[in-house]
Amino acid sequence: MFDLIKKTLLTGVGLAAMAKDKIEELAKELAEKGKLWIAVA
Repeated sequence: MFDLIKKTLLTGVGLAAMAKDKIEELAKELAEKGKLWIAVA
């Protein structure tokens, strides 16, 4: 029982860490595109 709870929590933490990395990557990408638009304008 405790093993299942532990695995569930670790999976949740792992997914949260992956999501955080993806969000940061997307934010950097959008920031770079924003800079390109500013340079063009």
